[in-house]
Amino acid sequence: MSIFAKGKPVSLPEILASKVARVARLKEVRQKFSDATIISITLNIPGNIKNSRQIQLIFRAGMRELTGVFMTQWEMTHLDLQTGPEAILVVDAAANTCKRKAVTFETDFVLGRLFDVDVLAADRKNLSRATLEMPCRTCYVCAEDAKVCARSQQHPWIEIRKALDAIYLDYVRQDKEKWVSSAIRAMLYEVSVTPKPGLVDPSSQGSHQDMDAFLFIDSAISLRPYFTALYEVSLSWTASLPSLFEEIRRLGIKAEITMLKTTEDVNTHKGVIFSLGILFSASVYQKQVSLDLQNIICQMLAGLTEQAFAGLPNKSTLTAGESQFLSYGLTGVRGEAEKGFPTVFDLALPYLKNRKGTMNDRLLDTLMLIATSIQDTNLIKRAGGIHVLDNLQEQVTHYFDLGGAKTTAGKAYMYQLDQVFIRQNLSLGGSADLLILTIFLELLTDAL
Repeated sequence: MSIFAKGKPVSLPEILASKVARVARLKEVRQKFSDATIISITLNIPGNIKNSRQIQLIFRAGMRELTGVFMTQWEMTHLDLQTGPEAILVVDAAANTCKRKAVTFETDFVLGRLFDVDVLAADRKNLSRATLEMPCRTCYVCAEDAKVCARSQQHPWIEIRKALDAIYLDYVRQDKEKWVSSAIRAMLYEVSVTPKPGLVDPSSQGSHQDMDAFLFIDSAISLRPYFTALYEVSLSWTASLPSLFEEIRRLGIKAEITMLKTTEDVNTHKGVIFSLGILFSASVYQKQVSLDLQNIICQMLAGLTEQAFAGLPNKSTLTAGESQFLSYGLTGVRGEAEKGFPTVFDLALPYLKNRKGTMNDRLLDTLMLIATSIQDTNLIKRAGGIHVLDNLQEQVTHYFDLGGAKTTAGKAYMYQLDQVFIRQNLSLGGSADLLILTIFLELLTDAL
């Protein structure tokens, strides 16, 4: 789809008026922050359509990059105008340094060529590429100086439009690959962690005699089309969030069929198809809106548990989750999801970010933290009652008292606990699924 699709044309007077208003805003910001470096961010899109859903997505993608580049911020203003989205950053950094970072962004980021990142020093000078002896911007269509091509009208509008659309499509292609690969990697990282109590890892089947690590690898890879479809649907979704969840469910049913065909009817990733599918879809949908990720999930799943558990006393046959709801009031993964996965966002993700050590040790410790922070319905089902949670708390407390995965004693105890779980046919399946979600989010930030 073209970035100009469904965009509303604006007139030259409107564009000029917008520039005047921007200068006035920058003047106000300078009066407030007289000694700071000010960064003005706009889009460099030719033609009379300056805003559309795709153009907004482009701007948000660039802003995510830029707010990471210019991390020390005093203030940020973001306006979504008909003449194009704009932003102003006030940063505590030298203007020359900021300009070099801005040029690097414009040159290296896949969408950077569509941005104008102007840096205003404290002496009110607008730093240019020429000032810092940096290369000039190149034309969208050819490799020549962009200003020369623009002045001479070297290229017809249709060529320029195709070039702009190609840049956007290249971004979507790269971004889709990152998101889908991160989902697959998250599942593969989880199964690679060892030792895990009762769970499948490279050296043990855990309490799952019908599974091994190779089956999990095949299962994870089989879900690539599912996450690819989720990305494409979520990026272009314009209907309500609850209806997006219904589409996730529809795609999830197809993914489950594919998974079971791959594993010969062994349930390796059914829970992940549900939970990671929701988180994955919401994180892609977020690219086109100014909403917090957890807020998107909560809106998407509003009323989920009420609908899922309505009328249970009248049912003749109950699932394990339904039985646990009636017996203990547990809502399981549905409740966790409906609340926006607080265990992942508020506990596991910050813990993983701050944990030191090898990848395996960090992920193992994060798994055990998750295990004591939720009521793992998979564990309860296998144990036949909620009493197992008290034992788990004692076991995990002892593990961390020994120093966790980073110590020889902690690792040795985890091997012992794995054998205990295997003998009792116990498994932390629900905790493992939330670890996958945590890994996925961390991979998106390139932090793992």
